[in-house]
Amino acid sequence: MQIKKLSEIIDISEDLINSFEKESVTFINIVKSEILSNPKLYELIGNNSIKFLEDVIYNHIKIMSTALKFDSVYILMKGLSRLYRFSQKKGVQDKLFTILHIALENSITSTIQKYKEDFKTLYAWIIQNFNLVLSSVDSTQGQYKYFENNIEFITNFISKLFENDLIEAEVLINSYLFDDLRREKFYNYMLYPSLEIIKKLYERDIFDETETKLALSAFNRVLSSIYIEKDIKNKKEFYSLYLPEEDILDSKILSLYNAIEAQIFSDLLSFKGFRSFCLNVKEIAKFNLNNQENAVIIFGLSPYNFPQFIQTWEMIKAKAPKIRIFISDENWEDFYRINKYGELFSHPKEILEVLKND
Repeated sequence: MQIKKLSEIIDISEDLINSFEKESVTFINIVKSEILSNPKLYELIGNNSIKFLEDVIYNHIKIMSTALKFDSVYILMKGLSRLYRFSQKKGVQDKLFTILHIALENSITSTIQKYKEDFKTLYAWIIQNFNLVLSSVDSTQGQYKYFENNIEFITNFISKLFENDLIEAEVLINSYLFDDLRREKFYNYMLYPSLEIIKKLYERDIFDETETKLALSAFNRVLSSIYIEKDIKNKKEFYSLYLPEEDILDSKILSLYNAIEAQIFSDLLSFKGFRSFCLNVKEIAKFNLNNQENAVIIFGLSPYNFPQFIQTWEMIKAKAPKIRIFISDENWEDFYRINKYGELFSHPKEILEVLKND
């Protein structure tokens, strides 16, 4: 499967997208009723509640809607793969997803007659590529690379975090951070890859939600213990914003990940002599941005928080039209509609290079 755009499978128009979104509540109700009315189908959701089933269907539709908006196979594959993995952890059987696809196709095509052939084609493609969709999380390349033969260090560090052994985790870090040059590299080449690995271990069902939240919380406390702020050399202010995930089944893990990712970069900026703030997107409204020419760095952009991102972007630009905005996350460079909102980057060191030469 080499295609990147859903428009290579079906014709996508604004009317098709609007029709799909307008009927989304209807789809949820029809599919839920179909599954609940058949005891054999209902058994496939395991010991989960009806509310959990509704959330799975809602997430499925939300992913589909966003993938259509951005004409992106990547969003569809990654979103559904993550949803399936999370559901499997809760005891949902794989067969439910096949039934879910068939039920959604039936409900959509019976509700949106005008585009029924398009959705039949799209769902036939999803079912045909079901195994690829399911394994998408495994095949996704990591955003942060390993350097300086640091895999052994990262492995030991992560094991201490999952054991909640903060003292040993700090000992490991302090034994490495004996000069400023190593400290700067540590943020980029140790902390970011470690954070990403923790998320991948969770997504691949190596650790459950409670264990992963514990590890991420321990990570955050260790990060606070090694923070060093240098003398401020640059009067410009920089804002590292993180977007909470909303209306997604594993939102707590992903939101915590986004917050720590932004905090690592904010700490690195402070260490390099910049005035830096790490903020939830809601907190940026409290800052006086009027006519500033500073930089806003946004972490954690996803299909689930994109509307919140747009609102934040509009607020920032209304107050400070000249402010510079950088946007990070997985493969957003593939989505042409993102470019107009800011400068895209795949690794924070790219922003550091820009700021150095500014």
